[in-house]
Amino acid sequence: MAETQREPVPRVDSGELDTALAFLSFARHCVLKKADGLSDEQLRRVLVDSGTTILGLIQHLAEAERYWFGHHLAGATWDADQEYGMAVPADRATDDVLRDYRTAIEDSDRAIRALDDPDARFAVPVDGNRHTLRWVVAHMTSETARHAGARGHPPGTARRHHGALSPGRSSPPEGGVGDPFAIALLAAARLLVGRRWAAQARCTGLATG
Repeated sequence: MAETQREPVPRVDSGELDTALAFLSFARHCVLKKADGLSDEQLRRVLVDSGTTILGLIQHLAEAERYWFGHHLAGATWDADQEYGMAVPADRATDDVLRDYRTAIEDSDRAIRALDDPDARFAVPVDGNRHTLRWVVAHMTSETARHAGARGHPPGTARRHHGALSPGRSSPPEGGVGDPFAIALLAAARLLVGRRWAAQARCTGLATG
């Protein structure tokens, strides 16, 4: 990917929720950018042993948006039987998958703004825990960044299609991940859940410094 396509890490710093959403939005945009300019065949091409495809990752993330923000945070009905996971049916159009992800993002943002309080709690608990809005934004930033490019994920797919793991970088640097996805993840972790989480990120190789 050309150096001119590199995108800066968000500079929003106007409040906890605004900053957290800026990093989440950045990671989401980077996911969609992975698909930009690729043909339908390339988006569905399996290039790794796990069977992962770029389109499958996007489909999965749309479902994750609905599950965490729609169901657990806002209390919407969830039916796992209506979801696809990462296996995109052959008869499901690529445009439908991309549109579904964008729609899920819009719905999630509405749910977040309706609460507008990082300390707001889940409507539907997870294993008996009513996590906060702060937690779920951090979780989804991590999840989205991981799938988009941290630690070179999606494994090999972005490099094979675009010649880069992330905007402006052809390979991860020695000793850690320096691409914008990992930077966004670490910054969101520091902001939302404190230094303990950030220290864990360093231990697992997500931090660069």
